[in-house]
Amino acid sequence: MAVLVGGLIGTLLSLLSADFERHALFDTWQRAAPREISTDNVAVVLIDSLSLDAVGSWPWSRYYIARLVESIAIQQPDAIAFDMVFAEPDALNPLAFTSLYPELDAQTRQTVNRLPTMDQVLGQVIGSSPILLARLGVPRDGIDPALLLVDPHVAGTPPADTLRTDQVLTSIPELDDVALAHAMVNGPSDHDGIVRRVPLSVIVGDRPMPGLAVEAARLSLGAEQLEWRGSRLLIGEMELPADETGSLPLRLGRIPEAAVYSAAELLAGKVTSDAFAGKVVIVGLGAEGTADIVATALDKNIFGVLLQAQAVDAILEEGWVSRPD
Repeated sequence: MAVLVGGLIGTLLSLLSADFERHALFDTWQRAAPREISTDNVAVVLIDSLSLDAVGSWPWSRYYIARLVESIAIQQPDAIAFDMVFAEPDALNPLAFTSLYPELDAQTRQTVNRLPTMDQVLGQVIGSSPILLARLGVPRDGIDPALLLVDPHVAGTPPADTLRTDQVLTSIPELDDVALAHAMVNGPSDHDGIVRRVPLSVIVGDRPMPGLAVEAARLSLGAEQLEWRGSRLLIGEMELPADETGSLPLRLGRIPEAAVYSAAELLAGKVTSDAFAGKVVIVGLGAEGTADIVATALDKNIFGVLLQAQAVDAILEEGWVSRPD
């Protein structure tokens, strides 16, 4: 009887604390053997405090974003991914600018209003560059996914517990409509607030859309589409293992400092001419008060864009976590 009761108590404790025990052990292994990440596959451009000092407070005029894209694109990267959504028009577009000055005479107002908008300027640059724009799944006040162009098509059936959302927040049409590709940036943490995996796809309405990291990797590999086969996602000939949520468990590391660039340095022409060639370049926020901050087993506070960069590199190098047979 004592053995039976002890066994039942042990089973109950195991069921109640299994996630905690698994996470604790998983995180210990991560800290004991972090993954080595090179500078070969991915580069990060941070809009950091130095950038805000040089250009001004965020959000910037789209003019500076366009110049930033041009400075990266001229080096012929595989893809330029934005870990942000441009959901509103530029606040410094001509009509918005002239509305601030009612004392302007009619001729001056007409002259300024005829100027191209900064959104049009950025749209032209995006249309001629390998740009991946972010989309964000939201429960309401977004766009019906049935109205959106989904590229690429995600074939097959995602795992049953894949992250779902009803609507999607996109960049304004002048930008979203001309981008080469689009991907979701939703990536919830585990119950303890630690991020250990990235979604390979997100179901918006009834349509699966790729996660940012896997779509950036697809562009780098030149694969035509993504396809779910059971619990695996295919990118061309590569198979990514997924957990029950359709996410890829990451073996964590740290992006080398040599692969991280300040947007201020790039705009000032202080980045070498071969920094981005043949790589995935991810642009994101990295300044206090503006950045997306997450926690991992290795870092209590890390910019979300750096985690996305890790995930891209993990996919390209097959550096994910897998459970031994």
